Amino acid sequence: MASSEPSQARRRGAGWLALSVIGMMGWLSAGCERSEPARDAETADAAALAAPRLDLLRVVAWPGGGLQLTVVQRDETGAPTPIDERVRVRGANDPLPQAHALASEPSGLTALWIVPSARPKEHAARLAAASALVRALPNGERVGVWLASGRLPLLAELTERRAHVLERIAAIEAGRAEPIDPDAQRRSEQRLMEIAGPFGPSGRTLVLVGEPASRVEPVSARGALQVGLLTAELGERSDARSWPAAEHAAWHERSSPSAAGERLAERIARVRTSVFRIGVCGALSESEALVLGSGGARIELVAPSALPELADAPCDPDEAARDAFPFADTVELELTPEELALHDRYDTERDESELTLSVRLGAAAAVPARAHFRGQTSLDCGRKSYSIHFQDDRARRFLPHAAANELYLLSLCKDKGWFRQVLAHRLMARLGLFSLEHRFVRLRVAGRERGVYLLLEKPDEHLREQQSALGTLVRRRMDANGEPAELIFPRPDRIGPAADDLLAEYDRLIAPIDEVAPDDLYAALARRLDLDNYLRWLALQTYFQCGDYVDETFFYASDESAARDGGWYFRNLGWDTDDLFKPCHHRGDKAHRDPRGIVYCAEGALDRALFVSPDVYAHFAEALRALIANELAPDRVAQELEQVRDELLAQLQDDAVCLGTAGSIDGQPATCAVLRGWLQGVMDEFMTSVRDRAGWLEQKLGEALP
Repeated sequence: MASSEPSQARRRGAGWLALSVIGMMGWLSAGCERSEPARDAETADAAALAAPRLDLLRVVAWPGGGLQLTVVQRDETGAPTPIDERVRVRGANDPLPQAHALASEPSGLTALWIVPSARPKEHAARLAAASALVRALPNGERVGVWLASGRLPLLAELTERRAHVLERIAAIEAGRAEPIDPDAQRRSEQRLMEIAGPFGPSGRTLVLVGEPASRVEPVSARGALQVGLLTAELGERSDARSWPAAEHAAWHERSSPSAAGERLAERIARVRTSVFRIGVCGALSESEALVLGSGGARIELVAPSALPELADAPCDPDEAARDAFPFADTVELELTPEELALHDRYDTERDESELTLSVRLGAAAAVPARAHFRGQTSLDCGRKSYSIHFQDDRARRFLPHAAANELYLLSLCKDKGWFRQVLAHRLMARLGLFSLEHRFVRLRVAGRERGVYLLLEKPDEHLREQQSALGTLVRRRMDANGEPAELIFPRPDRIGPAADDLLAEYDRLIAPIDEVAPDDLYAALARRLDLDNYLRWLALQTYFQCGDYVDETFFYASDESAARDGGWYFRNLGWDTDDLFKPCHHRGDKAHRDPRGIVYCAEGALDRALFVSPDVYAHFAEALRALIANELAPDRVAQELEQVRDELLAQLQDDAVCLGTAGSIDGQPATCAVLRGWLQGVMDEFMTSVRDRAGWLEQKLGEALP
């Protein structure tokens, strides 16, 4: 129904240069012939390799005509090793200035293709091994599960939340596996290389669990996508390596499936912490033939094309190796006199029609773009927010782990002190409820200082990049007023009547509240929704007395219908949380009444489950207790706020910027000296509210739910 591919625009340009190079590489390396697996029972799960080799994970352009390569070097046993200083990139103008640095990214992506078995004992062993692997993977690892049969149906979308993944694995039914469809395999492997873009995790591992119905060769570049095998020891059988793997673990008479899963997780983790980056500078011409190698290992590649606005930037190989990208602190919107006149008219009229202009990020050359004002109540502000789209549709790297052709510039004009929304983002990120990259920048419009803005990814584009098969994205509106949810992706005008079907899937989340017994409601809701995380999000709103949050969340889902009791499985993403410690809007008239007096301003139809089911309420209360006592205890909030303050103050160093941000404070011109002092007072007041609120809630929870 809905496309799960990232938008074509996001896949173009420097942001996806790694994939264009990887597509040409094939094996990418010399000395990569593989031996048969060891036959001794004690070493049966060793990944035996004939010679040292290099795995090239990605290649991207670096400002100033440089390159950044991400590499794993392996010894003769296949174990990752520190990179040899003799590993160099050579080209027509060799020698090239270059540097090495350890990247060490402990977590990444792991996709499990699980082969069902018709033999109950063997099937149970495979599920046990897969479950042990999932439990043992590093914190922060995103894990997804597919059935390794036929067209590789999705069982569990990529997520850090292990409970759902483990439930899906446990529910896989025994049965005969079909041969894996080659076209589905190719698409799935390619998508795994694309997820999160070239500045997402370098560690991407595809693990086949069990023995496939027929011999399967990974079709992807095996450097870019690491391949693992988790299976029973196959002894002398000729198809013992039906899935050539860089990492292999097996169980047998003296080794349990769970132990094999744990060993494979250890090996994956060892690779993740052994990743190196190589920074290369020099007069590299576009598509110049290059060689990465050391001794017998040799990888041929071509120099990717750089973004033209960064061609004249300085190139430092050490910075490229450390990934110290020169992110711009300033964004300037350049307009011709005619464009400026239209911009100012739209500003006055609160018109969201499209504008043309050029965007300059820091010292880079200006890039033509389209823009429009955005927001709802923020359209009333003197400093309006913008949505920007680069006209050439090429992805730009404007945030640490993101590259896109679109971005938001938010004025935070409704946020007293310009820190609440950013702080809420950081706190939600700790809970797995917010994953958008963001940072403070200074904005100029036609040479006029407009002050500090928040540079932010667009939620729909971000989620399409992060999910393997995003099917729908919905924004909740004012349920109590009868406002229907808004379908954000796919666009309703592109899918016609199917839009109603997707909105109906979202509406079905609420149906169990009136259809099942209260004691069964928690389980019924949790089958279609990551309910625990939604309750954590509600607990956060209560903790910080957010006065308007009913329509400040997105619900996104992938179709997991292939799973037993599967279907569309939803998660929620927090959004625009700036009304902290504010009265509940509409005087609280629309909020559900909590007899215990704890829940704050809950207005969503889904929130009614709290007051229908004691079990649901108990999970909410436990989540709230955990936030206050541990996850977001006041001292932790203070530490996060201090970091936000430092980042904000770093932008408030020039009186023109401070005046552009605030204009005046208590009747005085908002010079930086005035503004910084006022801001510290506002933050101190905020932390006093946090501590008082935490103490009050602890007492209230103890009285109501001892």
